Amino acid sequence: MKASRLLLLVLLALTVSARAAENLPDDPSVKFTDPVVALTNARIIDGLGNPAREGQTIVLRDGRITAMGKSPKIPSDAVMHDLDGKTVMPGLVMVHKHSFYSSMVDGPFHMNQMEYSFPRMYLAAGVTTARTTGSLEPYTDLELRDRIERGEDIGPDYHLTAPYVDGIGTGIPQLHGVKSPADAARMINYWAEEGFTSIKLYVSLPAAEMDTAIKIAHANGLQVTGHIGRVSYREAAAMGIDNLEHGFLAASDWVAGRMPDEPANIGKIYDSIAEVNPKSKEVTQVIQHLIDENVAITSTLAIFETFTRGGLLVVGTDPTGYGGFLAGYGSWRAIELLVEVGLSPIDAIKCATSNGAQLLSIAEQTGSIEVGKAAELIIVNGNPDEIIADLRKTETVFKDGIGYDSATLFKSIAGMVGIQ
Repeated sequence: MKASRLLLLVLLALTVSARAAENLPDDPSVKFTDPVVALTNARIIDGLGNPAREGQTIVLRDGRITAMGKSPKIPSDAVMHDLDGKTVMPGLVMVHKHSFYSSMVDGPFHMNQMEYSFPRMYLAAGVTTARTTGSLEPYTDLELRDRIERGEDIGPDYHLTAPYVDGIGTGIPQLHGVKSPADAARMINYWAEEGFTSIKLYVSLPAAEMDTAIKIAHANGLQVTGHIGRVSYREAAAMGIDNLEHGFLAASDWVAGRMPDEPANIGKIYDSIAEVNPKSKEVTQVIQHLIDENVAITSTLAIFETFTRGGLLVVGTDPTGYGGFLAGYGSWRAIELLVEVGLSPIDAIKCATSNGAQLLSIAEQTGSIEVGKAAELIIVNGNPDEIIADLRKTETVFKDGIGYDSATLFKSIAGMVGIQ
């Protein structure tokens, strides 16, 4: 009887081990797979805006942070890694990512889906959570998210934004322009049922359709963001929008003589922003209104130079083919630009980690280095809190208990960007 029970326990252990092995990505970029890890002698940037702490140890077990400090108890079965001279910081939580890139050919504007290269590039740069902020191949996005969750593909945890909700005459053949508030409601209800967690309102959406879209999205538990233009920032905030993209370079609030629900004119919007004084009363009133309404602003400085202050500032890159940058590399550049326009490196890192987690309502699970949170970490061979460009010295990215080699991930997509 004892021998049979022992045999049963051995078989069960082997089965569990086999299942765990099946869930590990079979990829050369996989660097660490040990269930218990102790990262010793590290500098820690916690992602909450606090100064870096020296000489710290972080204990990871099964993909969670179980202990940290100067001298926490290290389990006897932990695999030790001495990080002398290196910094550990939270995985990046970036909230304006895409899985597509412009083909940039003559003819109608067209985007190609990058379901292989972009997820790897995001993760290689330390992006462990990404909101897609607009879908063109929604079922590809859904399948990609699920494959990553199952360990079949490599990439960040995706928070999926449904196909763009725009008005008629979008000018982009891959978008569906809604014809009425009822059409907007039908579209949002459908994609909510399919599993998307947010919607994005676009430039040509009229006010009536926007108001309905926001109400229906919130009724489905979806967050609402927007790259808008026909509706002003102040008007969208009054309707209850949660987030606005591209800083203030999509704001039609200061277009001279603008009429309500006037079709967006990008040239007029840009001209009005170039002429307005950012310290003027008309600007500060709009900013204060957004703060009062708890509307977050997404800075996408890698594609736009912008200005903002106050409220919740989050960061993304919008790698669609216009900005001259790519997934992953653009993530680093977006954070560097926040420092160039006046934020401290620590505050820029906070925008790209815990602020993003706060916006996505996942701050209890990720976005900062704290006991109990997911071990979504970046190991940097440098001091990004002092020199923000040291982010480009990212060596290892931990996600789901697995440590990935950044350089190997980047090498794996050679010849693929723009194709797949």
